[in-house]
Amino acid sequence: MDNYKVEQIKRLVSETTGLNTQRFDDKTFSREIDQRVRFLNLSGIDNYREYINNDTLAANKELYTLAILFTTEESYFCRDKGHFALLEMTILPELIKQKEKTRKLSIWSAGCSTGQEPYSIAIVLNKLITNLEDWDIQILGTDINKESIMNAKQGWYTEWSLRAMEPDIIDNYFQQHGNKWKLVEHICKMVKFSSGNLVKDSFPNLELHDIDLIICRNVFIYFSASAVICVVNKLAEALSDNGYLLVGHGELSFRSIDCLKTKTYKEATLYQRRKSSKFKISDKSAKKNAEAAKACQFTATPVFEANSHASKVDKPEIKHKVKTDRKVKRASLINEAERLFKNGSYAKVISKLECSLNETPCDIEICYILANSYANLGQHDKAVKCLQTALAKEPFSAKIYYMLSQIARDKGDIEDEKCMLNKALYLDPSFVPAYLELGMIYKFEEKISKAFKMESVALDLLRKLPEDSRIEPYGELTAGELIENIEKKENS
Repeated sequence: MDNYKVEQIKRLVSETTGLNTQRFDDKTFSREIDQRVRFLNLSGIDNYREYINNDTLAANKELYTLAILFTTEESYFCRDKGHFALLEMTILPELIKQKEKTRKLSIWSAGCSTGQEPYSIAIVLNKLITNLEDWDIQILGTDINKESIMNAKQGWYTEWSLRAMEPDIIDNYFQQHGNKWKLVEHICKMVKFSSGNLVKDSFPNLELHDIDLIICRNVFIYFSASAVICVVNKLAEALSDNGYLLVGHGELSFRSIDCLKTKTYKEATLYQRRKSSKFKISDKSAKKNAEAAKACQFTATPVFEANSHASKVDKPEIKHKVKTDRKVKRASLINEAERLFKNGSYAKVISKLECSLNETPCDIEICYILANSYANLGQHDKAVKCLQTALAKEPFSAKIYYMLSQIARDKGDIEDEKCMLNKALYLDPSFVPAYLELGMIYKFEEKISKAFKMESVALDLLRKLPEDSRIEPYGELTAGELIENIEKKENS
């Protein structure tokens, strides 16, 4: 398939949806285009490109369909117990207290998939407000996927979607019908749904303004940098004074947003609208920040001018020696930690590295080794905290999301495990372990065709590597040994 034409289609999808399509694997993307061409009975990629390039409803629908193939729509009620504990115990009670006089509260779940998130909020509010009938509660759920919105409006769910909820909550708010569960009517009526495009739609508007709480989790991970800036600007403007924005872990780390102040809790970092703020993040300022960061990383600016005296030039050499000493010390520390880790001395690893992390809190490699050590000792919360610190520094690391998936698996949270693995693949489409892990999950769920697809992609990627290549994080396993293991399982 013509690479230039594929890139043109990627650009169209990105411009329409905000997705960072440059991270899409070309081979997978081309395969999906080929399937869409056949599905629409078109003659080929040229015909398909013309089809989606028209300013028609059908073209927009097709662009969204293509985009949705590369994002995950999996969700469940009260997803991320830390977030919901924070909302139920702190944020929502605070907002309710602030709104006691007006008794008006507005909440927007942006990127709500099939409705579990806004419905979960409705259930929490139903528990917190005893005189709910005296309040004007507006909860809106939006998503780019119109099919998901249609399903959300129905309020029907499988038992799997309820797995994070307490049994008494399920008994009070759901009615079982065979193998499906129907959300009770009064909770369904608390939430309105509509399809929406966070990048293209204009807001604040008549419906979306002065919102007290916006929840936009696990959305920005898929967006390009410019789309993130665009959407955060609009979300911030849509908030009420002192309104809150809740995003996924690490999604807005190191982004300076003057109109929002950060509030850090154990469970999450929230962004609160400053009173009467009108400041915007601009593309221009974002470019300046990016250029400054690039300059810091790749250029060495002289500390003194060329005609400076020799006595002044000596100082940079001392600084260079200090930096070199630090690098040597860090390398020695990490080598020792890795040795202890291989011997299973996880407590000793933690003891050695924790002090170092206090000095350099965003050291990715130290965070990762610490997280693995905590996880192997069953201290999952501490492991997740280390990984969140690492994500703040390196938000596009497939390796970190893979580690988060392993912690989710240890905790028995298969849906979260799948979500983290899908994020890892989105960030690095050649990340073999994520394909293999997803393949095992799909086998467990008896989704045989999906399992086969995952293993096939993994095999294709492994066969392109030298046989003796080590596959991280599978220890000493080589590409050749992994191929042999997979083929044995297929033939057994």
